[in-house]
Amino acid sequence: MGGKSITMPVSDFMAKFAPETTTVAAQARADFNNAFKNVRSHTLAKCAKNAGICPEYTMNYMRRDAHLPKSSVWSALFRDTDNVLADETAHWTRPRLLFLFKNHITEDDPFESEPAGYSSSAPLESASTEDKAEDSFELTKISTAARGAATRGQIISGAKMLFSRQHRCFAFTILLLRDFARIIRWDRAGAISTNRFQYTNTEYLAKFMWRFCNMTDKQQGYDTTAVAVEPGSVDYKLMRQVAQNPPKGAGSEYARQSFAKSMPDFSKESPDDWSCWKMTIHPEEGKATDGSHSQTPGMNKPRSLHFLVGKPHFRASGLTGRATRGYIAYNYQDEKFVFLKDVWRVDLPDIEKEGNIIQSLNKAKVENVPTVVCHGDVIEVVEGQVVHLEQQRTKTAAYLRGSYSGGQMNPIKTYTHYRLVVEEICRPLKHFENTVELTRMIADGINAHQQALEKVGIIHLDVSAGNILINETLIPFDGELHLWRVGMLCDWELAKSIDYEVTKKEVVDETRGYSKKAPQLPHAGTWQFMSAILLDSPSRPVEVADELEAFFNVFLFHLIKFTNSSIDKPAYFITQYFDECNASNRGTHYACGTAKRNAMQSGTLQITMDQTVKFFYNDGKTLHPCNNLVGEILGWFKARYAHLSPDDWVHGTATLNDQSQAAEDHSEGAAVRNNVAISVADHMRQQIMAGRGSEFATRESQERTPDFNRKIREMSRPFAENLKTHGPMYRLFMNVFLKHADEWPKRDKVPNRLLSDDCPPYEEKRVERPVATVVLPGSKRQPGADLQRSRQSKRCKIS
Repeated sequence: MGGKSITMPVSDFMAKFAPETTTVAAQARADFNNAFKNVRSHTLAKCAKNAGICPEYTMNYMRRDAHLPKSSVWSALFRDTDNVLADETAHWTRPRLLFLFKNHITEDDPFESEPAGYSSSAPLESASTEDKAEDSFELTKISTAARGAATRGQIISGAKMLFSRQHRCFAFTILLLRDFARIIRWDRAGAISTNRFQYTNTEYLAKFMWRFCNMTDKQQGYDTTAVAVEPGSVDYKLMRQVAQNPPKGAGSEYARQSFAKSMPDFSKESPDDWSCWKMTIHPEEGKATDGSHSQTPGMNKPRSLHFLVGKPHFRASGLTGRATRGYIAYNYQDEKFVFLKDVWRVDLPDIEKEGNIIQSLNKAKVENVPTVVCHGDVIEVVEGQVVHLEQQRTKTAAYLRGSYSGGQMNPIKTYTHYRLVVEEICRPLKHFENTVELTRMIADGINAHQQALEKVGIIHLDVSAGNILINETLIPFDGELHLWRVGMLCDWELAKSIDYEVTKKEVVDETRGYSKKAPQLPHAGTWQFMSAILLDSPSRPVEVADELEAFFNVFLFHLIKFTNSSIDKPAYFITQYFDECNASNRGTHYACGTAKRNAMQSGTLQITMDQTVKFFYNDGKTLHPCNNLVGEILGWFKARYAHLSPDDWVHGTATLNDQSQAAEDHSEGAAVRNNVAISVADHMRQQIMAGRGSEFATRESQERTPDFNRKIREMSRPFAENLKTHGPMYRLFMNVFLKHADEWPKRDKVPNRLLSDDCPPYEEKRVERPVATVVLPGSKRQPGADLQRSRQSKRCKIS
């Protein structure tokens, strides 16, 4: 949360986020000033109950929870109608307000003392509820003390659990530091904290709790478009039914199994249990475009679609940012399983909504991309004499004082809640059957990328292991429908439009190694799979070759994880190649790690100075034919990087063992062949060749020749030319399936080799833009603090 929190005087905080409504003002008032004067001899809960400031609410301790640090003391405010057991269990789907108790006023404070002028003595009534130009505040100064840092981690953990198990736009937590307190408002952009104020002899905390207990769900921060599905309800019974016996045509067996797996077990009491939800989406034609939009009631009310979901299929681990969650959902209007993506998108004019991008691809009949069902910003319909449509947006950035320009990065962005529904429910790429299928999945992804660029002028910009998926379809063959798996390029949220015709005609600048007219696309993507040159040179334009390098990195990533190789410690190698980074010369941003840069420079994958990476059959001895494929592609990249570099890079490359491969892997046995599956595969080869056969027939010269390494050493331009368009690499991958499938083993996949290492779950890291804050001469700030912001955690784990 460093750089993403703001401090605000408590009186302003109350006026803006917990104002006194007309209804609350008309109610009988409690003695707010004296509510907590006896807090040292009584618990906070008892004081609140005696003062009558939390009507129809109960405060319970939460000691039995594995998600919270054992050294901290927590309690939560529950609404009485939520039927929560008073057993000190968290029940994370139910807490409405969290309290964290700490012993020391200053040492346990996660923030430094506020500057002069942050007085807690101003009366609440003197603060305006209107946002004015002067209503901006400084970034919170983070405490560097060990106890303060520990407290910060604890309050973030509590807020993360609220956002994880509940559907919220924002949430409040209260930090109690003996006789002092801070009230904190969290949203996906960051946090706003009050100054530290004394609550035992002032009205602030008591009045906040009183007002909070009189708020609506929306005012308390809940997303009202997600309604909990209670056990025994009609919707819950429907979910149970379709999880076991869905209607005909509802979706694949994998979709049904995934939906059933997402159903929480309500038969036991556990803080890890999730809820089921009914989510509402107002499709794009009913969107609100400017935050709040009014229209007359009745026929102009936006139409809505409803989807039933259980636990997320995947979710981002962080508290702030896009907070992507993916659900296997049931569309009971169409009686089909669908995939629902719930995300907080960055709200900038030049960033297009993902649904609009994919719809343009669908309209152009681009293959191997998802099919949009509906999408739109999440809006709340407030009915009355006039129907108001309100977008769900973060507010933290609106209160940040100061402007950020001249290369500096605004640490707090504005996010808008957004949902996208697509037809396809795909498997992760790690579910590939063997390396032949893996190469075809990569080829399908390249095909989608090529068609999107050539037909629509859209470039993806975020090719990663989590964005190439496997879609199971049914194809007609021999009078029956058969299962066939294809690669799917997903997550188009960072994609950008470019003028492809201009790009093809651009003239290369020989002094810098890339085109003068190349589109100046933003530095975005997933760190581990981005090209080495983009990581080293963030201002460099993105080219097709950079995207192809990302496809290769995805392929390599899965080879290392799921095939036998000469890498004894795959976790360490993956960390070095994919995750490692170095500070740039000026300390302004992270740059490419040494292992990836060396691979692109030398054309080889090195384990040590005298040992290269080699892949094997399951026997651990027979060299795998994928070595030739990897070697050839690395040769192309070596040629490209030598051509781009102003320096004379070292041309040394290890000699690849061209030992002939056995036509059959005897360890698997011929008896396991499925004749029907082979026939279907042959049928699909014919279909692909029928559509693009001439393309493959005229490109055999691209395959490896005996003097390949000599040509690489000469750095002849044609090898680098192979990366200027998609065709050569697409053919290289697809030819494995079309022409060489019998030469590759059928059972070469091994269990995930990363799981055998003592290493944490591997996470993708997304590079956000702008790249980094410039560190000015004489600044006391550590470059690492700014560098850390240039590599943000992405949503999915890919262990």
